[in-house]
Amino acid sequence: MVRAILITDGKANTPLGKSIRDEIVTLAKAIKRNEIKVEIYDTRRRMVDPAPSYIDILTEILSCRVYRLNV
Repeated sequence: MVRAILITDGKANTPLGKSIRDEIVTLAKAIKRNEIKVEIYDTRRRMVDPAPSYIDILTEILSCRVYRLNV
């Protein structure tokens, strides 16, 4: 079994193509198709942040656990 650990705030800076969301969905589907088990470590601060986070999309597609880090 292959495992991956993703440490992220869920934000994306610049897309390689036109849509960050589409790129994240495509990558997540490829990870799932290849049966890679993912754990996400969420580094978002607890304050209100208007920037979108893509952790929810990843969690939904990958059916993975998210661990909250207090940074």
